[in-house]
Amino acid sequence: MKKKMKPATRSLIITLCILVVLGAAAAALLLPDMLSGETQSGESSQTSSSETGTQIISKSPTEVESVTVENENGTFHILTKTESGASSPTFYVKEMADIPTSSSSLQSIARYAYVLTATTDVGALDEVNALSEYGLDKPAATMMAKFNDGTADFKLSIGNEAAAGGYYVMANDHLYIASIDKAVFSSMYAFIESSLFTLSIKGDGSDVIDYVHLSGTNFEEPISMIHTDGSENTDYNALFMPYVVTEPYLSGVNTGKIDDFTKALSSLQASGTAGYDPDEEMLKATGLDDPYTIFDFSINGQAHKLFIGDVYDNDYRYLMVDDNPVVFVVAIDSISAFTEVTALGMRDGFVWSPVIKKVSGMKVTANGQTWDYQISREVDETASSSTSSGSSAPTYTYTVKLNGQDSDYEAYRSVYTTTITPSVLSTDKGKQAAEPTLTIEYSYFDGGSTKVEYYAMTDGERRYAAYVAGEFVGIAKETFVTDIIKALPQA
Repeated sequence: MKKKMKPATRSLIITLCILVVLGAAAAALLLPDMLSGETQSGESSQTSSSETGTQIISKSPTEVESVTVENENGTFHILTKTESGASSPTFYVKEMADIPTSSSSLQSIARYAYVLTATTDVGALDEVNALSEYGLDKPAATMMAKFNDGTADFKLSIGNEAAAGGYYVMANDHLYIASIDKAVFSSMYAFIESSLFTLSIKGDGSDVIDYVHLSGTNFEEPISMIHTDGSENTDYNALFMPYVVTEPYLSGVNTGKIDDFTKALSSLQASGTAGYDPDEEMLKATGLDDPYTIFDFSINGQAHKLFIGDVYDNDYRYLMVDDNPVVFVVAIDSISAFTEVTALGMRDGFVWSPVIKKVSGMKVTANGQTWDYQISREVDETASSSTSSGSSAPTYTYTVKLNGQDSDYEAYRSVYTTTITPSVLSTDKGKQAAEPTLTIEYSYFDGGSTKVEYYAMTDGERRYAAYVAGEFVGIAKETFVTDIIKALPQA
């Protein structure tokens, strides 16, 4: 993120838009007075040369070398370039050559300087009243076109709105009324593309969020999530979902959050732009020096980082992306999937829920007793051959021993089921006993183990503090713990 701001960008110009912004508005406390703006469709709103009127100028876009636009928001230069094999040129802003801009929207205003038809011929300069009556003594905007065919430069001055519609304009010492879109009064920032980044998201359930890391002033503790397909993090291989929360504690992931992230990322666009190459003062003014939310993520192997700042005009927040020097404005509801995340809401709700077929052992300790279940499995050749249909996943039969003695697998399954039912009520910490009332340690066929502990709360509530792998994960009801203990076989 750049720290230096170009002199022309000392005044932070806000432009709000849908897709591409073509109107300028001033940010509260920092910005100039709001300007009237309209969204541009990409086509010129002026009267075409084929309609009745006076032709002021008529050139081809291929003859345009540059168009300089000057208005109260500053001066910028629209240049053209023609790609190999293209029939028409691409329009871009010289001052922002490294930032994606909308060629069609830039051409829509540049066109006034190379093809323009007047709706009314007011008269030559020496035939009309004082220019001040038309707002042309101090034009609201001027446009200067340079051409590559050797013809003379063309200057267009735009003054007041005419009572009958359109604007008074002056070209070649002659006054006219012409249809002009208010986009010509915008700053160059209005033409920045609103797409924040490009992501390849299918949206059919096959997309993979590789990781998410959330931090910022909005979060007391960072929240992190990773995707694992079983090739790493063996302690997590036993989860139902391929996603796990790794910060602030180990947990499964709420499947709804995966959908929320994917949906938000596939449609995220800016509502406008708030400036370019901000300095430290402007970063502080927008809250981007110490962001409200930092959303660091990768989806389908494409990594990005969003920096979300303060609220603008109640419904928007400032935002920057990666190393892009543009300060965007985004609708708050479009980023709520990232800003309204809580550690409790991110998780699947359970204390710890391993898949039973992956558990090779379950040691339960309570009331000074230990129940040590050890599970063995053998490939069921008959079932595997009849159901695999070419699949490499075998079918197993399971046997179990309890404290070294043969035991009933269904009885073990019943106990196991009670151990995975505890859910988290809250993540508020409180006073608790020094020693756990209940400890469950799962081991897995793929290797690794996970210890789950429940400590009685000592401040009067009938609750237990749950820990996974030594990390506090939340508060569970007392009934969950007592149900597990009751389910254990008694001597």
